[in-house]
Amino acid sequence: MVEGKTVNLEYDNYKADKFGRILAYVIVDGKNVSIELAKKGLAQVVMYQHKKPFIYQEQLLKVQAEVKKKKLGIWSQ
Repeated sequence: MVEGKTVNLEYDNYKADKFGRILAYVIVDGKNVSIELAKKGLAQVVMYQHKKPFIYQEQLLKVQAEVKKKKLGIWSQ
C-alpha cells in the first residue's frame, strides 16, 4: 500500500521501450519496489535490450541469484 507515502519514478538510460511503454523504477519512501519484489521472490529480472547496463542491473541480478538459491517465492519449485 502506498497511500500517504512518497512515490517517485527514477528513469534509467532509456525512458521508453520500442512500444512506447514508460521504463522507470518505482521508488516508495526511498525503497526501490523492483528490488524489494526481487528480494521476496515475487518478480523475475528480465532484460530485453543489451545496450547500456541498467542502473540497478547488477543489484537486481545479485538479489535474484540469492533468492533462487534460497528457493523463495516463484523460485520455490
